[in-house]
Amino acid sequence: MKQLDQALGMGLRGAATEAPRRTALLMGAGGRLGERMLDQLLGQTAYDKVFAWSRQPISGTVLKLVCVEAPDALQADDVYCVVGSADDHLRRTEVYHTVSEDAVLDLARRVLANGAQRFILITPISAFSQPAALHNKLQNVAELELAALPFETLLVVRPSTWGMGRKEEGWFARMVRGAIDQITHTMVGKRNMPMTAQRVAEVTVAQAVAAGRGLTILEPDQLLADAVALANEEKQEARAS
Repeated sequence: MKQLDQALGMGLRGAATEAPRRTALLMGAGGRLGERMLDQLLGQTAYDKVFAWSRQPISGTVLKLVCVEAPDALQADDVYCVVGSADDHLRRTEVYHTVSEDAVLDLARRVLANGAQRFILITPISAFSQPAALHNKLQNVAELELAALPFETLLVVRPSTWGMGRKEEGWFARMVRGAIDQITHTMVGKRNMPMTAQRVAEVTVAQAVAAGRGLTILEPDQLLADAVALANEEKQEARAS
């Protein structure tokens, strides 16, 4: 948490752009959150190359993007693994793989054997399913085994699924959604306030680039606080321009 606080003190955007340039591998770009993660990684100046785990070779016009069929067939400094969520059936393309919870540990071992130094696990959780006793703690045997692997950095990001699947809505839909959000907020508390997939991706990539050594867990409440800080920076930049 100290490194994250320092990153916020520097400004999320500043911390992200001052890191040494390196390579990133994204596994799980097939779902809504995975798509947003890919967009953020491609726009992140800390990376000069972004590899994406795909079902087939793809030739594209984005020079920074390289699509690979085997995630352990190359070397990448930072590996992002997005666990599939309930909205993955809405994905726009079948080009990229999704990742199940059962596959995470095996994939982590494979990329570690090929030289990965940092592993970022993004695993969406239901606002109603996480016991309070497991807040900011490893939640299962698989996560414990993942934490035991000798990665230089392990970042576990747990965005709430509440709000991530939202699209642009009309005024009536927003009014109905606001009423539902108010009821849900009363039931689940402040720790699980809704965030869009876009905001989750922005904060995750910024914090991953700035993260120090060891294990860090980002729960929905911390993600929300970081998203607010990022939004404030954007407003300040807009006023200054």
